[in-house]
Amino acid sequence: MSASSPPSYYLGTWPSYIFLSQSASDYVGRRFAALTGAFVACIGSAIETSANGSAAYTMMIVGRIISGLGLAVISTSVPLYQSEIALASRAACTWS
Repeated sequence: MSASSPPSYYLGTWPSYIFLSQSASDYVGRRFAALTGAFVACIGSAIETSANGSAAYTMMIVGRIISGLGLAVISTSVPLYQSEIALASRAACTWS
């Protein structure tokens, strides 16, 4: 594993944050956007897990980019979804 593998995750998250997350949440709703993001992240993880042989390094990079795409959608849609389904009496609660 070299130093370019961990930053490859961000090659997927940055475009997803800018172009994909908001439009996916607006188009299909926050709950299904999070579900789709989880599915995409699982596909990326499966690619990373199956990496072996001479193409292992390339598969790891591609898998991390795909995982980054899915996890960016999850990390933007889930907090908004949680705030939408919160009870009105608990919406502004702080826990101490």
